Amino acid sequence: FTQRQLLDALADAAKEPRVTRRISYTLAFTVGLMVESVGKMLGVKRNLRITRHGVSLIASALRYSSEKARKELGWVPTTPPLEGLR
Repeated sequence: FTQRQLLDALADAAKEPRVTRRISYTLAFTVGLMVESVGKMLGVKRNLRITRHGVSLIASALRYSSEKARKELGWVPTTPPLEGLR
């Protein structure tokens, strides 16, 4: 399944609206840089809500597969992955 499917399933499970807005990668990355810079200048110790690393992770084309566990361990899922999130 894809990252989009995972995020949609998590939003549904939390009874929250699905993410529908989109902004450009360049804008998001720039905002992450700005947030990191201001946080550093102010000496913020807690985790920041948006960072360049976070932007790069969410922008990556990720797919999740259990194929390796099936091949190497003989594991057979009893519940479909997205169903297991509910």
